Amino acid sequence: IGTTVDVKASVIDSYGFEKSNWIKAQRLPKYFMEEAAFIESNLPLVLVNQPEIYEDRIVRENQYFFAPKLGVKQLKQEFGEEYTAAYRSVKEMNAFWSQHPLCNPIANEFYASARRIFHNDSIKSGGHWYGGWTNFKSNERCSFTIDGYPVVQIDANAMILCLLSSLTGKPMNMIGSFKDVYQAVFSQIPNIANSRDKVKQVIMELVGSGDPYKEKPSSDSEILDDVGEYICIRDLCLQAYPALKCLNKERFNFINDLSYHEADILTRTLLNLKKIGVVAYPVNDCLLVRLGDEFDAVQTFKKAFKDHIYSFQTLNKLPKLDLDIALTVKFAPSNKIRVEGSSS
Repeated sequence: IGTTVDVKASVIDSYGFEKSNWIKAQRLPKYFMEEAAFIESNLPLVLVNQPEIYEDRIVRENQYFFAPKLGVKQLKQEFGEEYTAAYRSVKEMNAFWSQHPLCNPIANEFYASARRIFHNDSIKSGGHWYGGWTNFKSNERCSFTIDGYPVVQIDANAMILCLLSSLTGKPMNMIGSFKDVYQAVFSQIPNIANSRDKVKQVIMELVGSGDPYKEKPSSDSEILDDVGEYICIRDLCLQAYPALKCLNKERFNFINDLSYHEADILTRTLLNLKKIGVVAYPVNDCLLVRLGDEFDAVQTFKKAFKDHIYSFQTLNKLPKLDLDIALTVKFAPSNKIRVEGSSS
């Protein structure tokens, strides 16, 4: 039994690869799965979007348009070894996942393949992993299984803020152990409803636009409908997380540098877990692992963050901040524990 997709290279180049290249297979009896072959032909594992400014991206996404992509030949010519390295990591993980597919009982499907998408004509912008499982909500993913085991979700707490601080050498205004970075702000606004969610959304408004002093939220924001409230939260965030002031629209924003570093840390984590036989599927700054593998996943995730940051700080002669990220380990929608992080 094979799941086969065969698309001509000329079509791929001209239309931008927006067909899904993750493997889906309808649930079959176990003996069918043992004989199943997961087959792809000509679908690229690494994609790079053409240049795009933040405002144009918002308009495009609101109209449900896909970002135009560079052609495969152009990718190989323009990015050379960097493209090859990204391609190999995806190919390696896809081969591993084909032996341990992710089962989704909601849609009655299996997933065993992903791709990475970079942005703005650069292999150093973005690079998140996308597969058939990534569009499902967190609570829905709680019902997924790997090799017959329930999945556990390992989610980084405030990854973007931790990256901002570490990449700039500007510590957050919090010292010691913590379980939730956002508490530094939402604890100051007890009279604002949904304060934690609003703090997170304000931060994404700033890092998404690259403008630390963005005057108002995006028009399509569902929870930030009060400009005065937005400004209040924004100013508190700038005080608590000084690295936000280093944002700019050229490179140092989410769509470019920050998402690249986030994706690189996830990639390191996936490959390091594979070395010790742990199956992990990525979802932005989150991992899905088999129940029983959560301890290894937590330790590997934390180490990958530190290794990446220390390497960057050394290369760029920045102060070495001793920052350990906090994680949430989610076993079920109402069953999760927080693993402390620390800052000194």
